[in-house]
Amino acid sequence: MTAIKRLTGLLLTLFVYAALTGQSNRDVKIISPFNLAETEYVVTVDLSQQRVFVYKEGEMIRTMVCSSGIPTADNATPTGRFIIDKSGKKRGEWFFSKTFHEGAEYWVGFIGGIYLFHSVPMTEDRVVIHEQETLLGRPSSHGCIRLSVEDAQWFYENVPSGSILHIYGITPGEEWLPHPPITEKKDAADWLTHNHQSYYQQHVLSCEAALIRLFLAMADIEEDEDTILDRMPKGFDPETTFVCTNIDQGRRGKDGEILWDNYGAHPPVVKDSLEYWLSLNGKDDLYEIREEILSDGELKDLCLHDESFLGAIIWVIGHPTRWGPKINERGMVLGEHVRYLNPELDDSGDFLIWDPEISTDQPRHYTEFPTRAAFENRVLTIRTRE
Repeated sequence: MTAIKRLTGLLLTLFVYAALTGQSNRDVKIISPFNLAETEYVVTVDLSQQRVFVYKEGEMIRTMVCSSGIPTADNATPTGRFIIDKSGKKRGEWFFSKTFHEGAEYWVGFIGGIYLFHSVPMTEDRVVIHEQETLLGRPSSHGCIRLSVEDAQWFYENVPSGSILHIYGITPGEEWLPHPPITEKKDAADWLTHNHQSYYQQHVLSCEAALIRLFLAMADIEEDEDTILDRMPKGFDPETTFVCTNIDQGRRGKDGEILWDNYGAHPPVVKDSLEYWLSLNGKDDLYEIREEILSDGELKDLCLHDESFLGAIIWVIGHPTRWGPKINERGMVLGEHVRYLNPELDDSGDFLIWDPEISTDQPRHYTEFPTRAAFENRVLTIRTRE
């Protein structure tokens, strides 16, 4: 973990401790790396303490005990900066999940409603499940933020849509554990299955940095996404720089115009970043990063026959039905997105893909990647050096 990230966590924990040991809010000097007055209401969630803090105009007005996701498989709660109920349509007084056979009252969504703030779980008859209620204050959800019924109702009625949300800290049981750098194909596939959910992108347009961070973790290098982004050169040529004027804005403006300068980067920039961090941490003798032009068939051959192959970063159009194949004079493809190719195929011989965008259907299965052609089938392959 970087020194900045450790310091941030320490300062936040010190504030939390002061808040929880009986000092009044007026007596506590809030030391925070976040802009607590960025919107009228700002919400922060400390996963380490399992607490939710609500600020109004920069002043803390409520503290709530919560339960975040269990830090395993796809149940971990994502960290980063988000917007609560960005669409204004992701909130309600009741839901019931037939998948989990549980419901909850007073839900408010974030990240497109994939994750929610909501009450402790209830039966279909809206009766609190006592066994789940007793877990409040410990990680126990499928990724959502659970609150008491009283707190969930208060949150639902008081925190407006569009409020800024910061989730930070390390969930108990999720502490970084150093491990030998992964150099075997099967180990890489297993590691991705069990750890990918900790490396989702934390900004709208940070998919490249998220996958760089993902692979660095496989190499036993812990680095945070913002530090990776800070080191990438900025400019307007995706072959040499990371092109992005507003990383938390989309690729179209309010009137629908294409924002070409909110884009991303092509293989040489990502390759340079990977090699920089590997060299800085003395791991460059273990891995070889190659920029290659490979067909889908050639990628399958790597998965099937190359034991040194640990996966690849591939360039695709993220939402082809939305964007379509539109390319500008700088060689930039509208909807540019990167994904991590699993080094092994599934049981049917199809590709397995890990997407840095937060979703619950990972890994995804593909027979082919037709939108790779827009990027001339360019990939970054990652191999163990012999």
